[in-house]
Amino acid sequence: KVWGVLTTCTLSNSIPQWMFYTPPAPKPWRTSALKLARADHLLGQWERCGDTPILINRGGARMGGTPVWMGDTLLLPTQDCRDTYGGAISIRTVTGAPGRGLRIEATGPRITAPPGFHPFVEGLHTLSQAGPVTLIDAKRTIHPIRHLAQLATGRLRRR
Repeated sequence: KVWGVLTTCTLSNSIPQWMFYTPPAPKPWRTSALKLARADHLLGQWERCGDTPILINRGGARMGGTPVWMGDTLLLPTQDCRDTYGGAISIRTVTGAPGRGLRIEATGPRITAPPGFHPFVEGLHTLSQAGPVTLIDAKRTIHPIRHLAQLATGRLRRR
């Protein structure tokens, strides 16, 4: 089982497909580790690129969307999980290639849910291409016990 957003792209002409992913174990890596796998074809046999993550950083190692090429640089949306799981989106730049100076660096500000997203302002998980539109997955936390108590007493109000 693999956690997080699976994102595939071509990082070099010699190896067609790469997949960025977040491993399920150990547990702290679910929000802090970015690993890489490769395959000759999108549906082919995927092989891990080593046991070591290519990045360990709660501020931007969990996948958060569709990568975008800008020249020779890959812009990689990632989840900033420093405050909470999926608290914001951060953009990482990826340059080079595995085994040939792969570099991953933070670029730009954290992207948080704007006030107009209320009540979904507790985080931003995904910034992804979805055909002609952009998919944005924002976060809202509902506390079930409190919610049920409010329903039972008639104090639940619409936000």
